Amino acid sequence: MEIHIPSASESNTGDKLLWTYIQLVKGLAPKIQIFVWRILKNGLAVAGNISKHINDVNADFVMDTQAALFASPLNFRIHPESNGTIQDYIVRWINEGGDYSRLKMGACMLWAIWKTRNRVIFEKAEFNITAIIKEALVWSKESWEPPPRNKIKVNFDGAAGDRGYACSAIARNWEAEFKGCQNKELTYMSAMEAEANGALLAVELAASRGYKEVITEGDSLIVINSLKYKNYQHSWRIQNIISKIQDLSRSFNSVTFLNVRKVANSVAHNLASHAVTNHSSGTWLDLPPSCIADFIKSEATFSS
Repeated sequence: MEIHIPSASESNTGDKLLWTYIQLVKGLAPKIQIFVWRILKNGLAVAGNISKHINDVNADFVMDTQAALFASPLNFRIHPESNGTIQDYIVRWINEGGDYSRLKMGACMLWAIWKTRNRVIFEKAEFNITAIIKEALVWSKESWEPPPRNKIKVNFDGAAGDRGYACSAIARNWEAEFKGCQNKELTYMSAMEAEANGALLAVELAASRGYKEVITEGDSLIVINSLKYKNYQHSWRIQNIISKIQDLSRSFNSVTFLNVRKVANSVAHNLASHAVTNHSSGTWLDLPPSCIADFIKSEATFSS
């Protein structure tokens, strides 16, 4: 059955069907599912929609979904010969069926464009097409990936439990081989501080092992952005931790900080959760602890 954007008379049944198909996309983050739904229903928070509910919105900035994503300041355009809208593209991807890989990649790309558009407008950030593509690829991934040859990747995470917080870091090379890990119980912390301490633990682990070409991955966008962008406004609670990480990072020849989805950071998460559950801290340099050994093998097999 071919899907289309429902008319007013068929909106209830059609809307449910559209939402069902969006949910069928394996590994598509819930926030992106909702974002795609809002595109289809012209429900993005742009001035044209806000003005329906709030008076005195500046008419100069009234725009629909199409203009919000593809007009200035990004200056993107849909190919003039395509004769379609963003909504038409999404419906076409849905109707392709199969594993919905094109719908997933398209949705992730639109999400990355939307996020960049907001950063350019509201944070005066610089526009970078390469960064948009990289962000879209991050959101489309469903598993951990090894680093390029001769680099070390250190994943970090924070975890919360009934007994407080903990953080963790685990290092692996380009062949997905275990190269050391640590977890650490924390007290009197917030979730954000636990994540930041995880990043610090990752850098400390890499430095102590003498690694020089390092990629650091975590699923906390706030922590990663605090390390990537000089003028990023983060909480004062993590300022000292961020400064320590930046100081330690000078010992590397190169260090890259990347944001990944939680599903691609599961080993670090399980290691941190183990510290919370067992009220303990530990360091493993030769062999991984049993709580993550099977996860490491599984990801090594999947990424080979």
